[in-house]
Amino acid sequence: MSTWITAQLDGRWDEATLDTNELLAAHFGEEDERLYDMWCEYGADDRLDVGEFMSSLGYVSAARDNVFNGEQDLSDVYIWEVWVPEGQQHEDWLFATHGVVIINRHKGGDVRGNYGQPEFYRLEEAPGGEYAIPVDLCAEVGPIEVRDRDERAGAELHPWDTPFQQYTNGYTRAPWYQFTQDCRIFWHTLNSEEGTVCALHRDSNMLAKVAVGVHVGC
Repeated sequence: MSTWITAQLDGRWDEATLDTNELLAAHFGEEDERLYDMWCEYGADDRLDVGEFMSSLGYVSAARDNVFNGEQDLSDVYIWEVWVPEGQQHEDWLFATHGVVIINRHKGGDVRGNYGQPEFYRLEEAPGGEYAIPVDLCAEVGPIEVRDRDERAGAELHPWDTPFQQYTNGYTRAPWYQFTQDCRIFWHTLNSEEGTVCALHRDSNMLAKVAVGVHVGC
């Protein structure tokens, strides 16, 4: 099941920001409080780091990174780490369905430090689709309605047969940035249900109403 996260746009439409809390909640669901309580009991006194804690439970670290190191439009960055049951570390961790993902959110200041306590999420309970972690971290454009400005009647076109289909994760590294370079934006309306932008694609002279955000899950 896919969840649409609406992006927040700044006043000049230069930036589209995805709420990190919304994205992580949509992908992982609720934090595993039992694991966190165990960590507080055994690990929070700094005598046992999170790696030793997870190893003591029979897990092996399969991958780790900071989302700051890649393209992203998140409101807050975080470090993620995928832990899989011992013996499964040689499988493709990105598609792991059993294991734990640990998230450490940045608390502000220099991105090289100041990260919060670990949050534990079980992959078996995550509703976010086929991947162990969120992979689409940039705001993208979802065409709702497209019309050819050169046509007298302004005939409506199938959105995915127009240039607007290219401003998505997987098609370009920074979809919203590329969209702002290729299109002239007229207005936007953002609320809790839908964020939309009206824009003119300069090369094709097509007008479109599009949603700005990202899909989480499949």
